[in-house]
Amino acid sequence: MSLADTYFVAAGEFEREDFRKAIRNALQSHGLQPVYLMESQVSSGTALAQLIRDIQTARFGIYRIDAQASANSFLALGIAIGLNRPWLLVAREGAEIPADVRGLSSIDFGSFTQLEELFVERSREFLRRWAVTSAGEPVATGSKKPYLPRLEYFRRFPEKLDMPGGAVRLGSSFYVERRADAHLKREVVKSGTTTMVRLM
Repeated sequence: MSLADTYFVAAGEFEREDFRKAIRNALQSHGLQPVYLMESQVSSGTALAQLIRDIQTARFGIYRIDAQASANSFLALGIAIGLNRPWLLVAREGAEIPADVRGLSSIDFGSFTQLEELFVERSREFLRRWAVTSAGEPVATGSKKPYLPRLEYFRRFPEKLDMPGGAVRLGSSFYVERRADAHLKREVVKSGTTTMVRLM
């Protein structure tokens, strides 16, 4: 599967058209076409497969991560990260960001006019590397072909997604075990030890 002359956009549920327009205007000189996340896109296995293909074949993805973002936007971002596809995060200035992505760098905007300007200014190096068409213009340095795993890796897909934010339940299919979890397990099964757990 080769790269298409597209970029992927997860704009969220609200202010969607304004967001899309600002991004489209900022990228119009690059000769790439936007592919948008549709909110109904992940309701079936076939739609999920199409979503994965859209992310795999796009040159890069743009994901909104503030309160206007939907659960599907975060799902798409997770897929992009898992596929090692290039991504840019965007959030409204001063908006609350879910803890899961709070440490990641994002382009913060106050208005959509400002977003258009900031996007060009803040992502110049990123676009120089990734916003390259199949004709090779502008020239990208160090661009890579995407890692394309088999679709079977995504078969176990949850039927319902929770809104992102806060702690992930231990039984959740999205829970990632940390080194501290494994250490705690080892200590708990030992006999004759006292383990203190401090809540943060």
